[in-house]
Formats: sequence, C-alpha cells, structure tokens
Amino acid sequence: MSSYSNINPSPTQIPTEIPDVLGIKFGSRNTVLGTVKNHAVDTLNLSNREIPSMVSFTKVNRTFEDSAQISFLKNISSTYINLNRLIGLKFEENDFLEHEKKFMFFDYEFDKDINEYIYECQYKKKLPIENIIASFFSHLNKMWSNSDNKKNVSGVVVSVPDYFTLYQRKIMLNILNISGIKCYSLLNESSAICLSYFIHHYKSLQADKEKIICFIDLGQSKLSLHLCSFTNKEIKILYSKSNKYIGCRDFDMEIFNHLEKLYPSQISPIKKNKKYFIKLFQSIEKSRKMITVNTESSINFELGEDLINFNLTRENFNTIISPYLTLFKKFISDFFFEAKIDIKKVDSFEMVGDMIRNPIFQEIIADFAKKSINKTMVADECIAQGCAFYASLLDGHFSPICDFNLIQNISFDIFFNIEGKELKVEQCLIKKGENYPIRKAFKFKNEFINKEDVLNIGFYLSNKDNYISFYEIAINQLMKLEKNKDLIIEILIDSNCLPFLDKCYFFDKEGYASDLINIKVIKEFPVSNYLYEELLKNEICLEFRDFDTMNKNNRKNEIESILYKLRDENEFDNKENKIEEKLEQINKIEDIDKLDEEYNVLINKYNLYDKLQEEHQKIKIIYQNINELEKLDNDKSIDINTFIEKGKKICNIINKFKDIKINNIKDLIK
Repeated sequence: MSSYSNINPSPTQIPTEIPDVLGIKFGSRNTVLGTVKNHAVDTLNLSNREIPSMVSFTKVNRTFEDSAQISFLKNISSTYINLNRLIGLKFEENDFLEHEKKFMFFDYEFDKDINEYIYECQYKKKLPIENIIASFFSHLNKMWSNSDNKKNVSGVVVSVPDYFTLYQRKIMLNILNISGIKCYSLLNESSAICLSYFIHHYKSLQADKEKIICFIDLGQSKLSLHLCSFTNKEIKILYSKSNKYIGCRDFDMEIFNHLEKLYPSQISPIKKNKKYFIKLFQSIEKSRKMITVNTESSINFELGEDLINFNLTRENFNTIISPYLTLFKKFISDFFFEAKIDIKKVDSFEMVGDMIRNPIFQEIIADFAKKSINKTMVADECIAQGCAFYASLLDGHFSPICDFNLIQNISFDIFFNIEGKELKVEQCLIKKGENYPIRKAFKFKNEFINKEDVLNIGFYLSNKDNYISFYEIAINQLMKLEKNKDLIIEILIDSNCLPFLDKCYFFDKEGYASDLINIKVIKEFPVSNYLYEELLKNEICLEFRDFDTMNKNNRKNEIESILYKLRDENEFDNKENKIEEKLEQINKIEDIDKLDEEYNVLINKYNLYDKLQEEHQKIKIIYQNINELEKLDNDKSIDINTFIEKGKKICNIINKFKDIKINNIKDLIK
C-alpha cells in the first residue's frame, strides 16, 4: 500500500520553484509525455503530442519520430516498430513469438551463444533490444532537455503493461538506466489510468461511498480490462487482465486475409514484398478507422495493372472480425468471473483505447453491462498524465489533492527458493491478485540452519530456469554468537513490482533482534551479457556520423531529385520504370567520384532545360507583344502619335529577344 500525504499547504509552504517531472506512456504504436507543472497535469507537446515508438537505423545515423516514419518504407529491414512488444522476447511463449512475427519486418535472429535475440543495425552491427530502445529514450531525453520549458526535469515515471513479467520490468529499468534517464518507478497502465481518473473526478468522489469503475482498453496490440474502486481517500486496483493477441492490428490482419481470399492473384506478390504489404496494411488501417465515424470506406491499392478496390462497411467489417468479437465477449465474461465481482456493482464503464469507440464494441459492452458507457478518457494521454502525477507524488512536491492511498494489484505469481548444504525451501512469495508494494518476513528456526555456512536465495516466476536475481547470506560465523535464535528474512516487493532481499537478522523469543546480516548480491537478471559494458558507458546512445557515407547518400539524394525533375521535362517520357532503373544503377555506385560525374552530367542537362525554358519564355513575350501591335494597328480610334509611341516600345521589347537559340540548346541537350 502506498500512502501520499499532500494536505493543502499554506502559500508559504509551497516551493517557489518546483522541478518538473515527466510521465511517459511507452506504447507499441506511440509514446506520449505527460507533465505536472504549476500544480496542473497536462500532456507535453515537443514536436507532436504523440511520438511514434520507432527507431530507424541507416548507414549514416539513427532517425526517430516523423523522420523514422517517413523513411520507413525506404528502410524497412532496419526500422524497429512495436518496441515494447520486443522486450524480453526470449522469455515469451512460442505462440506469442509466432504471433509477433506477422508484424516484424526487420532483421533479427536468436544468438545461442549469448542467449539473446539480436537485431541488425548500422554497420551490420548486431545489438540486443536494450540498445535499440535505449537509443529511443536517449533521444526523448535530449528532446525535453533542449526544449525551452523542460530543462529542469528531476525524474520520470514510465508506464508498462500490467502483464509485464519480472524479466521485462528489469529489462525496462536497464534500458532507462542505459539512456541516462532518472526513473523514479515503473507504473502499471491500470494504475496510471486510475490516477488520471482520480485527478479529473476527485470532486465527485466521496469518503464513505465506494465507486467501482471498469476501464476497457482496446488498443493497437492488446486488450485490457481493469476493475478499480475509488473513494476520495483511496484508489484500489481490484483486478486486471490482458490479452496480448487481440488488438487493432489483428483486426487489420484479418481484413488482409479476407482480401487474399477475394484477390488471390493480386495479393500473392504483395505478401512477398514487404514494401507493398506495408502500404496495403496502412490502407486497411485507414479504412478501418474511417468506419468508426462513417458507415463505409474503401480500400484502394494499385500494383502495376492490378487494382484492389474493396468497399469496407461496418457490416462486413463485423463479419470479417467475427472470431475476435466472440473472443472479446468471452474475455469480458471470464474477466468478471475471475474477479468475483457482480457486474451490477459496477457503477460505470470507461472506454480508454481508440478501437473501443467502434460501434460494434460499444454495442457488445452496452448489451453486457446494461449501463452507461463513458468516453471521457483520451487513450494514451490519460496514461501519460497518470504517470506524471505519480512522479510528482514520488518527487515529494505539492499536489492539489489531499491524502490518499494507491493500492496496486500484481498480475503474476512470484516464487523464491533458499538453498544451503542441507536446507532447501521453495515457496510462493506473492500470488496473483495480491497488493504491492509490500514487505514480507519469513522465519527459519535455528535447528534448520545451524549446519549451514552460506544460504543462497533466488527469485523466479513459474520457470525456475529463469531467475530474476540471486543473493548470498553468510551465516557461519554468526551462528556461534546467535545460538537459539531464529533467522528472519525480510523481502520487499517494490513499486516496480520487483522483489529484492531487504534485511536478514536473528530474532529470539524475547523479541531481541541481532544486528543486520550482510547480504551479497551474486547476480541480477536479465542482464544483456552482449556488449553490456558499452551499454553502461552509453556508447550506443551517443551521436555518431560517418561523413564519407553521408556525402555519398547526400549526392544520391540530389541525383534522385534531379532525375524526377528531368522526368517532368519529358526526358524519360514520363515513364516511372525508367526512373527506377536509373536510380537502381545509381544506388549501386559506391565511388564518390563516379557519383559526382553522374551528378555533373545530370545537373548540366537540367541547367540546359532551364535555359530552354527561358528561351520559350522569350518567345511567349514576343508573341504577346506582336498581338499588342496588331491590336494597335486595328484600333482606328487611336491617333497617329500615340500609335507611333506605343509601337516603338513594343518593337524595342521584341528586339531584346532577337537572339533566341532554341535549336542550339536542344542540340546540346541531345
């Protein structure tokens, strides 16, 4: 249980300058930053309110945000998306890996020597996911450090899905440490949503009457339900459950599979080409979003002479994703059965994820709940704001809300074992559904440990092959001094939902405790053995430039630009394939001198077209003035003096352009 005391201070107690704190909603599609400034919670707008959660590695550098999104189709194999789904992949089940592969367009492999998934980045260097995501957070760090109003950031809180295991949480903390970010704590998305709701609805909450809210979050890659109770003194997460296989992208994949049945010959080459597949997938996503507002939308995709034109309506969308609608209904039913709460006790349902606003999902919920469905929460922003509020509480600064308790809920079992020469104990430390942070004490009688020299303690989930941490307690010398005393071991589950061995001491029947026993940390997991020293030095997060490669790429980009300009001058008869052929030849050239030669030839040709354009403009002016002269000649109302005066001016203009060399320029172009 976490208690936060912020009883309205007097104006003299309020600090004149409070350091800023940040909350980060690290999502599979977008990242959103929340902040608390001047005692108000808001979303931080640096470049955009939503920052794409992606990193693109090129031969020259790394790109982020809109730059990574724009270059995605040109650099598919080295652009990493759905970043938070890649954390701790080696600990995931095989069916999750198979499911995730459908949305992986980048190059990766499992290295048995280091027991890690590694990903190919710049210079063909292969790195674990910690490095890649750390570079993203390092970029965020620079963004807010360089912004005008966010130079004084004291710390951050980062959201994680409730289902994140010990390993994934530990990796996440490693990533933030590597990127140089001071992280106060990780925060479950359910807790962040509740805090955001608490901030905005605090005045309507009562001290003696509990209000139960069910939050439904159907986002890009997962479905989550959170059941929470509120008073103006306490926030309690009653139950939380997620399904990692139901999300917007899964609906889009179902539509893609439907199109494959309708257009087998057209879809077949698209499946083999990552670029075409992503383009069609983006078109599907756009149409799926449209039918949230409109009753129908069209999916159009052209590949050569083949054209895919499919009219997506709400009715056929519901039919196409009907297997997922069945899973959605079952998920809600199972959720309330497992939570052991009568749905009649739920006061209201709050929609959080974007997809939950689709009419069919609203109908299912309304039919199931028989109650009002509210849409007051903005999907990603509410989580970012909840994290920012939590960061301000941990930071110890003023909050406009009085005392309250936040009681969080754990989503998995944690076990521990103790091993000595003869003593072997395996026990559940905390069960799914229990509250945290929490401290637990375990007693071991003297007769069981008096033959031991050293006790080893390890924490793990259901699979004992994957430990989160090992500790060693040396007790051989102390046993002679502490006869007839029991050994007490205190274990803390902290705000990150991570266990660690906090205290060890001997305790007698009279209640006297010995001095604390030294605890040695043997090893903590998961630690990326591969290039880990580089990670700690932040080397992967530093800026780097290869100027030779950069110059070659810049020259190739300039050539590409000129080629398309020449195409507009009919140099390539407006045929796209000829441009592509020429670009393919250019991209194969790695010698900067040869690239310069190609560039000079093309720029000279383009300059000649400019001159030709100038000559055409001269001819145009001549014809315009000849027409003016003819009008003067036909105007019988004009007197002879005016005619002569205007005629001279027009003739002078025509004489200026008498040296036209159109044929000579055309010969040069040829």
